[in-house]
Parts: sequence; structure tokens; C-alpha cells
Amino acid sequence: MNGFGFLTYTIQAGFISNGMLLLDIGHQLLLRFKMYQHKLAQKDNLNKQPFVDDMPFDLGQRQAQSLVMFAMGLFFTGTQPLQAVFTCFFFYIKYWIEKYNLAFVYNKQYDTKGIIWKPTIRLMVISLYIF
Repeated sequence: MNGFGFLTYTIQAGFISNGMLLLDIGHQLLLRFKMYQHKLAQKDNLNKQPFVDDMPFDLGQRQAQSLVMFAMGLFFTGTQPLQAVFTCFFFYIKYWIEKYNLAFVYNKQYDTKGIIWKPTIRLMVISLYIF
């Protein structure tokens, strides 16, 4: 192993996983399947109901991935200074993709009113302190 394992992981996460989030393939496939089921169920009804996409934004999973990338990016920056550049690049791309997905793609069913950021900031400060 050449010592750049996490650097390659960050580059792959920046391009592949963020690219998959942008394409939103999993959501699109599930949406098509649900639309097909809805059409079959509404075929014989006289009063047809419109299809509603009810898939919420998975905030917990996305937040956990971001915190792990932040902590690991800080951890490996000491041994691989180039890691900080790619971690910043990862978060730059992730910010724009998540902003687009929240605004235009996902159902806006839940509103946390900003309370999720207090524990997130606390965990980021703990990561900085450990670093």
C-alpha cells in the first residue's frame, strides 16, 4: 500500500458518490416503479388521483457521511497534506449537489428548523480538538 488509500477514497467519493447523488439514480428508479404501480392501481378508477412522490430526503445518512468525511479528512491531513485539498473539493461539490437536491428533487415534508446543526457543530469541534 502506498499510503494514499484515503486520498483515493476521497477522490472517488468526490466524483463517483457525488455524481450518483446528482444523477439520483436510486430515487429515479424507485420513482418509476412507484409510478407504474400507481398507474396500475388507478387504471379502473373513475376518480383518478395524481401521483405524489413521497420519498423524503435522507438527512441522517447524508449528515453521517459528511461528518465521517470531515473527521477522516482532518485525521489524514497530518500525514497527507494533499488530503485537505481533496476534502475541501469534496465538500464544495457536495454543497452544490445537496442544495440542488433539497431545492428541486426531494419532498419537503420535514423541517428541522436548524436544530440539527447544533450537534453537528459540536461534533465538528470535537473532531478538530482530537486532531
